[in-house]
Amino acid sequence: MRTKQCLAEKHFKIFKKNIENIFDYPKNVINLNSTSFYRKLKAQRPQFCSKKRKNKTMPHKYFLAKKNFLFACICLLLLSACTKQLHLAEIANQHIEMNDTQAQNDVINKLIAPYKTGMEEEMNQIIARVETPLTKQKPESTLGNICADAMLWAAQKNDSLHNIDFAISNYGGLRILEINGNITRGKVFELMPFDNTLTVVSIDSTTLYAWLSHIASQGGWPISEGISMRIDTLHWQANDIRLHGKPITNNRMYQVATSDYLANGGDNCSFLIGKENQNLGILLRDILMEYFADTPQPIVRHLENRIIYEQ
Repeated sequence: MRTKQCLAEKHFKIFKKNIENIFDYPKNVINLNSTSFYRKLKAQRPQFCSKKRKNKTMPHKYFLAKKNFLFACICLLLLSACTKQLHLAEIANQHIEMNDTQAQNDVINKLIAPYKTGMEEEMNQIIARVETPLTKQKPESTLGNICADAMLWAAQKNDSLHNIDFAISNYGGLRILEINGNITRGKVFELMPFDNTLTVVSIDSTTLYAWLSHIASQGGWPISEGISMRIDTLHWQANDIRLHGKPITNNRMYQVATSDYLANGGDNCSFLIGKENQNLGILLRDILMEYFADTPQPIVRHLENRIIYEQ
């Protein structure tokens, strides 16, 4: 027993010496003469007290590995503390108004001249003419009606679709307030500058009512022929909703032509997210150009009481 204890004390002296060198521990912290030392060491590190030890420097190598690991951790902490922290120091902005008073650059004008000529020829092409101005307003407008009718027309003539009930466009999707006289391709680009495409959504009566209620809360959006409703202006709620003159029913699905923007939940239409839809991949402005050209000229439109305010 004495031999084993001496052997353990020998290795422990090496271990203690390394601890004192690194951490500057006082020498009297660990009692090498304690009778319980050997039993504790044997319980925690039995390989140190074995008679047949292949590696007599095991405690020293063990401590070196631990020492290297500790050194690496300290280095990582020091390096992370020295990392440069970036922060926003200042934001500066300036409003620059671009108008006809700005001096033109001859180099830039020469560069864009060939493209400008071709673009102007295409954009100035007349595709239709209106007899009375088409205007945008709420709750219903002639400009909104004709845009929604064009979407319904395009969806109904698609061979892959059947029984399209009506169409809805959002008020903010129309970007000009009036079209009068000749309608050019450029004017349609101004009206619909976004690359929104025609999409047909399949919804139940609950979602349909939520959609029309949202439209009522906004004061009215463009809707196509075939559907009508009244808006209670005291509570901004949709009332007396009718499809082809009949109240909507709860036992069927409705096929509604709209834009991919709304079908994906845009303009606060989150109730449409996840609903079955089919994107036809046709730009709304291309549909409108074709619809304008296909309509007897000159185009005449009047309000049809599709949406009516009531108290």
